[in-house]
Amino acid sequence: MKHSILSFAKVLAVVLPALLISEYSYSNSSKNEQEFLVESKLRMLDYVMQRSATVKRIQESKNSAAKQELEKAVKARNLAHQLMEKKQYAKAGVTVDKALQTITSANRLLIKKHSKSNKAKNRYETLQKTINSFVETFSQELTANSSQQINKQQIDSEMAKAAKKSVSNNYQQANQILEEVYQNLKEFIYQQRDNKTLVYSLDFANDKEEYEYEQKRFKSFQLLLEMAEKKNANISNKSKSLVKQFVSKSDALNQQAEELAKKEKYHDAIKKLEESAQHLTRALRTMGLMIP
Repeated sequence: MKHSILSFAKVLAVVLPALLISEYSYSNSSKNEQEFLVESKLRMLDYVMQRSATVKRIQESKNSAAKQELEKAVKARNLAHQLMEKKQYAKAGVTVDKALQTITSANRLLIKKHSKSNKAKNRYETLQKTINSFVETFSQELTANSSQQINKQQIDSEMAKAAKKSVSNNYQQANQILEEVYQNLKEFIYQQRDNKTLVYSLDFANDKEEYEYEQKRFKSFQLLLEMAEKKNANISNKSKSLVKQFVSKSDALNQQAEELAKKEKYHDAIKKLEESAQHLTRALRTMGLMIP
C-alpha cells in the first residue's frame, strides 16, 4: 500500500508544476504556449492512466466508489483529447486538471477503505486477546458455570464463528460476535466478585453524573484487579512491583479526584479519575488481562 501511494505521489510531483498553471495562464498565453503546456500535461495524464500503479490498483479493487471516480477521470481525459483536436486549449487544460484531481480523489477513497479495514482487523485481534486472557484467568469459574448466556463451551463456539468470519476478511461481523462475548464475559466476571452485574448508562445529564459513572467504572477495575491478583499469585516479582507502582499512582489520582469532587469541580475530577483508571488498566495488563 505504501509503495503504491508513494509511486502516485512521485507522478504527481512531476505533474504539479503544470497543475499550478491557472486558468488565467491558459486564457492569456499565446496559442503556441498554451498548446505546448496542455499537450505536456495531457501526455502526463496519459502516462498516469496507462502506467500508474495507483490506477491499476483502483481498477483491480472491489471499491465501487473509487472505480466510479476513475471512470470520471477516463471521460475527462477523452474530452481533453477532443478539445485539443478542436484547438480549445484553455478548456482542455482545465479538463486535464480535473482528470488528475479525480484520480487523486479515487485514490483517497481506496486508502480510506483500506484504513477502515485495518482498524476492524486490529479491533478483532484486540478482542481476541482480551477474551482469551479472561478465559485463561477465569477458566475454572466459566467451566463450572451452567448459564446459557456465558460458559466455556459457548465462548469457544462463538470464538470459532468469529475466526471463520475473519478468514474471509469479514472483520465487521467477526467483531460483532466478539463484542457480545466480551460484554457477557465482563458481566460474568463482575458477578463473580459481588454477585451483580455492573452496567452503566453513558448518557449523562451533567458532569456530576458522569463523575459518578467514572467512580463506578474505577471501582469495577479495582474489583477485577483484586480477582486477578488472587488468580495470578505466582507472577514474577518484577510484575508485582510494576502492579504496585500502577496501583499507587492510581490511588493518588483517585484521592485527588475525590477532593475535586468535594469542591464540585466535577469536570476536573473526571479527568483525574480517567487518569487513575488508565493506571489500573496498566496494572491489569501486567497481570495478564488485556483490557481494550
